[in-house]
Amino acid sequence: GGYNWYTLPAPPITVTGTSKSFSITPSVVGSYTYYVRDSITPSTTCIADTFNIQVTASLAVSLINYTAFQKNETAVLQWSTAFEENNDYFTLERSSNGKDFSFLMAINGTNNTSGAFNYEFTDNTPLEGINYYRLIQTDKNGRNTILGVRSVNFRSVKTFNISIHPNPVLNNQVRLHITSSKKQQVSVIVYDMNGLKTFEQSFKITTGENKLNFQLPAGSYIVHVKGTDGSTGIERLVVK
Repeated sequence: GGYNWYTLPAPPITVTGTSKSFSITPSVVGSYTYYVRDSITPSTTCIADTFNIQVTASLAVSLINYTAFQKNETAVLQWSTAFEENNDYFTLERSSNGKDFSFLMAINGTNNTSGAFNYEFTDNTPLEGINYYRLIQTDKNGRNTILGVRSVNFRSVKTFNISIHPNPVLNNQVRLHITSSKKQQVSVIVYDMNGLKTFEQSFKITTGENKLNFQLPAGSYIVHVKGTDGSTGIERLVVK
């Protein structure tokens, strides 16, 4: 005797387990058929049985994959669903320690779909070091489900340091200080707290101290400076 679980009723037999019980984890909804008998050889088989399993959705979405990786000076988050049922939206949260998460972005779902659907979000201002990204799904009834946490160890090579003085800024006049070890051109990009770009301009900087001036309306921002050599600098800014 013994137990021989398989998925094909005729040769070639695909043996998937030899114990008394057999656990499966289907990746998508659908119908599955499994066979079991007490011998692989038909001539010595005494007992055989068939299990028909119908898998239905228990969550609003079936997640195929969720990945996060560094691309140049950004962190790219991608995920795919096999189907969605009453899916309202996804929420992305970020943490520097894997425990304390803060809101990053909300992205609408497709509500209902039976086919694969792909999503992507780019974090233009990742933190230096390890960034933890938590993906949460919310259905139409308001139920939240954590779909996973991924991390990106973001590393940048710096040939300059940036600072803003004063900060908070008064009278809308921003004074950005850049101390550089080489001559190069830098791009200054400013994002609001919703991730929308509100300012972008290129400047030529020299070795040593550089002072750049530009204006912004009142609000809270993240200033992202990128050099032609790949160096980056990030600073939070409040304009009153």
